[in-house]
Amino acid sequence: AMTLGLTACGGIIDQGNVGVRTTFGKTSPEAEQPGIYVAILSSVREYTTKESAIALDNMTPKAKDNLSLREMDITVYYTTVGSKIPGLQVKYSGQSARGEHGIWFPAYNLVENMARTAAYEEVAKQDSLTIHQHREDVAAAIKANIQKELDKNDPGVFTITRVVMRQVFTDPAIEQSILRAVQVQKEIEAKKQEIELAKAEAQRTVAEAQGT
Repeated sequence: AMTLGLTACGGIIDQGNVGVRTTFGKTSPEAEQPGIYVAILSSVREYTTKESAIALDNMTPKAKDNLSLREMDITVYYTTVGSKIPGLQVKYSGQSARGEHGIWFPAYNLVENMARTAAYEEVAKQDSLTIHQHREDVAAAIKANIQKELDKNDPGVFTITRVVMRQVFTDPAIEQSILRAVQVQKEIEAKKQEIELAKAEAQRTVAEAQGT
């Protein structure tokens, strides 16, 4: 009965999450820990400290050779230190995102913007014709760059756990150029072989004439 009475003026924070209490517009610096909380003259938002995913889809960054990719999709995973989340809410107001079941993702928009910028910067260092061969290297570089930027203003608060490059496609015109380049190379090799055969035949004819 007591529990029901308390939850009627509060709620329950799940394991792996923390709460941020606001009273008359002022945010408490201390995070609410998992369990039952009471909020009579205040409100509490529940934030996750578990690994969260940010999907960046349909990006068309420009590569080193000044050609844009047709599509690049990546997913960035990050975690946040629970005790720091109340401070983040004050420092980055409006940067968090509300997910399913009313759970909030701390500084989601901030991390998303940094991830997008890092992705475009790293693609700009790669050739569009060969970037698909270096997916893991590009993902690792994006991860390192995001972490570096986050640590500039909030050291030890965020951790970029992994970056996955799900797919990358070059422009159809570029793909045709690749196929044509391969075809031309094969034609050149074939012509070289024909020339070598002609030289060998000529040398054989000369040798026969000298023998005669």
